[in-house]
Amino acid sequence: EAGKLDYAEWLRSRRPLREWKEHLRNDFEPEIFRRFPRLATIKQSMYTRDAEFSLMSGSGSAIYGLFENPDAAQEAKGLFEAEELRVFLS
Repeated sequence: EAGKLDYAEWLRSRRPLREWKEHLRNDFEPEIFRRFPRLATIKQSMYTRDAEFSLMSGSGSAIYGLFENPDAAQEAKGLFEAEELRVFLS
């Protein structure tokens, strides 16, 4: 299909994380975020807390952020935990 992204090829290309949000998406996000706007807010908060990329996993079991800066990731973890969200840092 024309214009369809080959995700395996994209990941092999080792593009900078900051470019990912322009090309990778989860098609479930618009509907899930419409129904649960708090999840959209959490995703946007990833970016305001210096994530290079954020996405909802699958059909919405988690929202994750990828950080280049480990200190920013640690700080974001603390801020999300202060909002009583369950956070995993790896």
